[in-house]
Amino acid sequence: MKAWRLRSPPALFTMSGCIGPGHGLSMVEIEQNGAMTTATAFDRNPQLVVPRRFKRNAPQVLAMAPSADTGLWLLQYMAERIGIPDLAGLDILDFGCGSGFAEAITTHDIPLRSYVGIDVYKEMIEFLTQNVNDDRLSFHHVNARNPKYNKSGDPLIPETVLPIGDKRFDVICMFSVITHQLPHDAQAIFAILRRHVKESGFLFFSASLGEGDFGYREHDPEKPTELSVYSKDLLGELLEREKWRVVSIEPESPRDLPILPESEAYRRGLRLGDQLVEFSGRAMTSSNQFNNILGIYPRGWRVPLVYRRNNQRREVLVRLMGAMPPDPGQPKIEIKRPGKGKDRDGTLVV
Repeated sequence: MKAWRLRSPPALFTMSGCIGPGHGLSMVEIEQNGAMTTATAFDRNPQLVVPRRFKRNAPQVLAMAPSADTGLWLLQYMAERIGIPDLAGLDILDFGCGSGFAEAITTHDIPLRSYVGIDVYKEMIEFLTQNVNDDRLSFHHVNARNPKYNKSGDPLIPETVLPIGDKRFDVICMFSVITHQLPHDAQAIFAILRRHVKESGFLFFSASLGEGDFGYREHDPEKPTELSVYSKDLLGELLEREKWRVVSIEPESPRDLPILPESEAYRRGLRLGDQLVEFSGRAMTSSNQFNNILGIYPRGWRVPLVYRRNNQRREVLVRLMGAMPPDPGQPKIEIKRPGKGKDRDGTLVV
């Protein structure tokens, strides 16, 4: 999987590693320039308690840290990747919102002008509308059909109207949305959101990329859209058709590694947002390199690991506990609405 950056609107995919019980395997994440502060280190002022049934993250994600903290980390991660210090003064649209960002914004009092969440999960949207006491946040239900989450909904088409009028946003984000969409539905979403991005705005979203010219495939053919996998060329074509332009493709990077609580690395002090610098005396420059080096050591072997947090290097010894099965990755994409001149030509730039 590769990281892309689309320009006008730019798109961005990036990779990070995942440290499990001893061995790590690649999973796609948003790349960030520099180490993140550990999400769980932030002071909290809980304002919203979301029932477990409204949280659709995988169990291993929920185990990493409280949703408010992982949401905070991801919002900061997105801001830095886009190239802005924070979301202060910005209008944010979260398409396929879930509840995580609502928890993060209200718990950590994240500065922004407005946040609009849209989702097919009607009961969750009603809960958030009734329980979020923050005038900056609003939530809307869209009855969009999806083979995984909403089989009886209405098919999306490029002309589908969102319940937000003609409002435009500085940043639109989608996490785990395109990862569950058939190509025609993905293209419809790109077309719909295109109408709601400001001239200088960004769209940041996740998708799963596979190697080769296969176009589109299901990760599990017996479970349609359980994980929708795209080739780089097909996804690029869908974006181009709706006047988005790719600016760059970012290499995979072992930064900002999700750390599972049961792992040796976690017990030795690593946390969400730490940057892996060296493993067994070797500088880490990519997730593939990290995984390849892991493969040469036997179970139970102790190796030195160097990581960076808040620009400070730290070193620990970790014991390898054995390999974990691959976790499907989700490259993150950042998209920016066309500006003037060259930005309107819709060409694919790598």
